[in-house]
Amino acid sequence: MVAKKLKGALRTKQYQAAQNEQDASDLIKTLGEKRREIMRIESLMNDEIAEIKLRFEEQASPLLGEVGEIIDSVQAWAEVNRDDLTKDGKVKTVKLMSGEFNWRSRPPKVSLRGKPKIIQALKDLGLIRFIRTTEDIDKDALLKEKEAANQIQGITISSAGEDFAISPYELQIENQQ
Repeated sequence: MVAKKLKGALRTKQYQAAQNEQDASDLIKTLGEKRREIMRIESLMNDEIAEIKLRFEEQASPLLGEVGEIIDSVQAWAEVNRDDLTKDGKVKTVKLMSGEFNWRSRPPKVSLRGKPKIIQALKDLGLIRFIRTTEDIDKDALLKEKEAANQIQGITISSAGEDFAISPYELQIENQQ
């Protein structure tokens, strides 16, 4: 069997093309069966992964509690002795025989609640330098007026292409609860 290059993918298996409507219908039925079997396999895989994850999480749970207690204990001691350990703030990292710890400042963060009121207050106070004004191109409007848009250099409106999709009919069991 010779491999045939098709749209950038290596096709390793040759299929007989459907010869009539019945062949196409049978193939779509088979496709639905194969997809449902894949879903069953994925479901089994996820069930097993969930069991494994739970087992290991249960094993690690007591250790996570102990780790938290150790961190709290070292941090409490470090905070009490911070000036000595950091040489009055000149050093941020403290190195011990078994490891090191440090204090790092988080970068400042701006939180905004009620943006329209904040913007109005900034305008009222003449602090427009804190207001950002942005311009952007409305692509939806360009698509609505393709002829006008195509006259502008740099704008290209192209087709999104075409996809072929097969959707086997599948019914779902209704939840009676």
